[in-house]
Amino acid sequence: RYDFASPDVLLTQLTPDKKGNLVARSGVSYKVLWLDKNIDYMSVAVLRKLAEFADAGVTICGSKPSHKAGQAGTDEEFQALVNRIWNSGKANVSCGKPVADVMASVVEKDFVAESASELRFLHRTLPGVEIYWVNKPSLEYESVKASFRVKGLRPQIWHPESGEIEDASYQVKGNRTEVTVPMVKDDAVFVVFSGKGASAYTVPAVKEQELLAVQTPWKVQFQPRRGAPAEAEFKQLASYTENADEGIKYFSGIATYTNTLECPALTGKAILDLGSVADLAEVYVNGQYCGGVWKEPYRLDISGALREGTNQLEIRVANVWVNRLIGDEQPGATRITYTDSRTGYRAASQLIPAGLLGPVKLLSHE
Repeated sequence: RYDFASPDVLLTQLTPDKKGNLVARSGVSYKVLWLDKNIDYMSVAVLRKLAEFADAGVTICGSKPSHKAGQAGTDEEFQALVNRIWNSGKANVSCGKPVADVMASVVEKDFVAESASELRFLHRTLPGVEIYWVNKPSLEYESVKASFRVKGLRPQIWHPESGEIEDASYQVKGNRTEVTVPMVKDDAVFVVFSGKGASAYTVPAVKEQELLAVQTPWKVQFQPRRGAPAEAEFKQLASYTENADEGIKYFSGIATYTNTLECPALTGKAILDLGSVADLAEVYVNGQYCGGVWKEPYRLDISGALREGTNQLEIRVANVWVNRLIGDEQPGATRITYTDSRTGYRAASQLIPAGLLGPVKLLSHE
């Protein structure tokens, strides 16, 4: 991570501190000043400032200038400043050394992860709080062990899509905290450190039990004027694209699935697992809204709405309009969609999964 500094910033906004950091007037501090290859021409004024930085112990790396820019100063002063900065044996100044190697010698890595894929992260500091955004772009489920340059604070995992905050298993190792971060497909979470933490903590294991699977036929009502019948019965869950009715096969819009749940008595949390959804779903239990899902895992806590015995289940599913665009291109089709440009979809284009794909299960978490 870096910020770009113009000549004006170098001359007027940055000051070296006693630790060799460059501190901006805003309060942001920097460990390294890296000069890219475009500084072949440099003004004497900027060189004078760099000489001050070098003498103060600021770490400078990258390229060094070869030619004087502008009319101010002389060629002799230009060369004298280059020698003073780069040719006088200063341990904090290097030329041609990879910036990653320089950074490794100056500051401990902020974030290291044991993962099958390359994780990305951002780090922000607030008073008493360290906030890391961690992104795993791979399409695998993975429990990531990540090491953060934080000590003495308790980590929690914040889920941006739901607002849920959960405790994390962690262990302090030296000046770092190693956190176990469970991640789903193409996931991103915040790992937030705040409050005094112990030397180690393990989240109690959740006992998951499948209570039932919804296997009775589903009544499905389709959004009107989208080419599908008003309603249909699905004996089992499958993509619309597998349906013999072309109105359903090419349907794009909102469909409402209804069924019943016969819930036994339970003591823990009641989790509704939708299996797979293409593409978005809202869940209502006994008329009460329980939340929406748009990414894996397609699960919701329905404890607040569920009751022992018979429960009414309603799942509203919306899919993208790709299949309807393809359906409108079929020979003899009545056009339903209208666009202001050609979309690239043709009659022979590949349909994509659509609807509630399931299997739908009720789980208990204790």
